[in-house]
Amino acid sequence: LRKDLQEARKTLALASEADDKVYGMVEEKRPLLEKLGWSMEQLDGLVSGAGDKAYETMNTGTSTAQIQAVATQLIAIVHAIEKQLEEREQLRAAMMQKRDREEPAKALTVLILAGKNQDEACAHLLSGYSAFEDQFRQNNAAVKEYLQQLETGHQQFVSLSDASGELKKREDAIKQVSSAIEGFETLASHVREGTEFYTLMQEKVKKIDDRVADFKCARDLQKDDLFTSIQDASARGTPATAAAPPPLPTTPP
Repeated sequence: LRKDLQEARKTLALASEADDKVYGMVEEKRPLLEKLGWSMEQLDGLVSGAGDKAYETMNTGTSTAQIQAVATQLIAIVHAIEKQLEEREQLRAAMMQKRDREEPAKALTVLILAGKNQDEACAHLLSGYSAFEDQFRQNNAAVKEYLQQLETGHQQFVSLSDASGELKKREDAIKQVSSAIEGFETLASHVREGTEFYTLMQEKVKKIDDRVADFKCARDLQKDDLFTSIQDASARGTPATAAAPPPLPTTPP
């Protein structure tokens, strides 16, 4: 029992140290954790300080609106490029179907047998694909133009982002809220672990407490039995007599 009590004291001491560490984390992250309870108005104030007219009267002239407009244009350009690539794939599929349908080797043989030389036969056969070639060239030129627009728009987007005080405020606010959420999840994990530990520890302490109560009860019974036996012995016994002193030495007459 004494050994179990010592182990329980050691475990509780370690738990106390862990609690102190968690408490320190709470105090350290308290300014961030408090932001999780803020209203939308308070978060807006975090993004743009009180009295910030640029934020309160936001319109297409603000840097944030400009960035949003450029981002919308970039998305439209990407969709346009995807459409051009889909058209290019359709052209390729149509050209392959034409080739498979005409069987170029057989058609070339027929032209040569008809009296055309090899160059003339090849030129005549390829002339049927000139429309595909023109469409491929147009498609390629359109994709290049869109890519140039995409690069220019990206540079503009980066430039506006770097110069946007509003965007930086938003990024800082989002980082703070994100850090607060991470801190809350970490602390919640520690609290769950602590709750589970103290639940198990409470069960162990209850068992030790029961053992202590049983030990005390057993000792009380032993004490009562001992007192009873002493009283019974006293009631039945006779008073003890003192031992006779030793005889004195005799002297010769």
